[in-house]
Amino acid sequence: MLLKALALAFLCCLISPGLQAENVDFLSDYSKLSSDTETGFTKAYVSPAASEGMKDTTGVMIDLPEFFIDPNSKYKGIKPGDAVVVGTELRNAMIRGIEGSLSVVDEPGEGVELISWAVTNVRVEKKKRGVLGYTPVGAVAYGVKKQLSDVVDKTRAFDVVFELEATDLESGEVLFAMVLDLEEAGIKAEWGNALALAEGLGRRIGCQVNNTKLPDNERAECKAIPIR
Repeated sequence: MLLKALALAFLCCLISPGLQAENVDFLSDYSKLSSDTETGFTKAYVSPAASEGMKDTTGVMIDLPEFFIDPNSKYKGIKPGDAVVVGTELRNAMIRGIEGSLSVVDEPGEGVELISWAVTNVRVEKKKRGVLGYTPVGAVAYGVKKQLSDVVDKTRAFDVVFELEATDLESGEVLFAMVLDLEEAGIKAEWGNALALAEGLGRRIGCQVNNTKLPDNERAECKAIPIR
């Protein structure tokens, strides 16, 4: 039931009018972000109390991602069915990445944090009828079921921005917020790489949270974890 509710909430956000690529208001406070070289993200904010708070983390809930269309995208249509499939598969990929470090749960409880995330700066290309799908998102949805053709995989640019934050479900405090701008980070990718990117993000997030439970001399270098 929880996943169904999340899916409905995600879909409502996706089709809402006025979505912008910049200042999308997804994160709680963008003013707290600063350039970052340690976490492997382009910008980050870590609450002063995060290290102590995350030491008691027993598991995380992973929300479905929200998509924000770039206002400069010539085409702004995304099929609801494609969006749900892609959102679900991206969530599954992030879970695969995080599970190496943390337990992923579907219900809130003591020591459980919520990770919310968004894919912004999405640029959509209208496709000819009958060619796999009508949008790059549709191409990914198709690729979940079958391998993407070379044409689709090599011609659909994927220069999006990932935004995410972790919230303590008991206090409501934002423990950390992070942004990965693929273009700014010099990461060139295609829509066919979307699931690998989400899994890499999950591994870095799990690494960051797991580090809070370890002494300094035992902490991993999370930025060394490849995104692709």
